[in-house]
Amino acid sequence: MQKEQIFPLAQKAMQTIHPRVGPIMEKFAESLDIDRRLVGLLILAATFDPEPISPSILQKRSPYTNASFYLQGLEYARDHHLLEEIRPGEFILSANACQQIINLLAEIRLAFANADPLPEVDSKRLGYLLHKLAKVMVENPPSPEHESARRSYAIMPAPVPPLPYIEQAISCLGAYRDDSHLAAWQPTGISATAIEALTFLWRGEADSLDSLCEKLPFRNHSKETYAVTLEELRKPGYIEGPDGSPIVTAKGKAFREKVELDTDEIFYKPWFVLSQGEMAEISGLLIRLQEGLKVTSNLF
Repeated sequence: MQKEQIFPLAQKAMQTIHPRVGPIMEKFAESLDIDRRLVGLLILAATFDPEPISPSILQKRSPYTNASFYLQGLEYARDHHLLEEIRPGEFILSANACQQIINLLAEIRLAFANADPLPEVDSKRLGYLLHKLAKVMVENPPSPEHESARRSYAIMPAPVPPLPYIEQAISCLGAYRDDSHLAAWQPTGISATAIEALTFLWRGEADSLDSLCEKLPFRNHSKETYAVTLEELRKPGYIEGPDGSPIVTAKGKAFREKVELDTDEIFYKPWFVLSQGEMAEISGLLIRLQEGLKVTSNLF
């Protein structure tokens, strides 16, 4: 069993379960009369508690989004008495919101626990192995600046019931993957919008300035920003051609492929903690978990 096979299996398992959390999140947002997208921001704030969050901190975690958009969300939460602004641009959860988020996480995790298709002994074993890996990742961040995994680990639930524990451990792995990707491309000096635009072009998910804007509205950047981004990519020769039909050059492909290889190198460094036998166990259990979750989906 190769370690490179495990993370995709974990992602597939969570893709089976995460969409079913939607109704719980929607109900929570409706109860507070807030935008559904704000719920994720509040959960993120809980991972920082009691430290404050700010647009600059959020951009360290995900630099692809316009900082002004983060500020709008934080101020929106403040105006709904869910965040308190302790200093200009710095926010903490209000006492009431903190308890509400605790209750929300408990409700989501109860739904997970009720849907666990594995025998308890197998589910506990999978939780143990994934936590073993997540813990080493948290203890060995790519750099002090890249700590998304540590934040995710901060809200790890108890080991029993096992499925909520498994889900949060996998979330830690995903956060560490994000950390690894940031650590791979940021030293190159390219901007966040440029690396994301290049990625979309490289993967064939966009083929023009207009399609980039259509694919990335949630980043809250203007069309002019992405036009400047394409020019940034032309200067080192990563792309060529007009905004209407930019082409990734051989140099651009090599650059982006190296970023991917460097991301993998960083991400898989902590995996030494697992033996070949343990990786085979994780793989088999994740496959069984995904298949079982398809059957128990009606419990959500």
